[in-house]
Amino acid sequence: MAEILNLDELSNVVKQFQFKGQIHDICEISLGDFITMTSEQKAMEKKLEKGGITQEELVLNYRKNILRVIPTMTDETLDLMTVRQLKTLLDFINTAAIDQQVVEEHAKK
Repeated sequence: MAEILNLDELSNVVKQFQFKGQIHDICEISLGDFITMTSEQKAMEKKLEKGGITQEELVLNYRKNILRVIPTMTDETLDLMTVRQLKTLLDFINTAAIDQQVVEEHAKK
């Protein structure tokens, strides 16, 4: 009988962070979601530099990306964060996704 690797058993939690005393899980995202998320973020930042969007629009994009990967996060909790905290959290999420990608590439070798 062939050996079966059950990928469904793997935990999808790649990192955690604490905010207002609550621990939140950052869950894995697909490669497609990662590409979409980082592309949107870079496009929004370029538009902001050129004056094409407002800071508020950029923050709303951050919010959307954060909610994609943190199932326990609510709009109300996000509203308590400063812009700097949102940006830091998004950078942390991006690092988690890159770490995940590196592990996956290494596993292929």
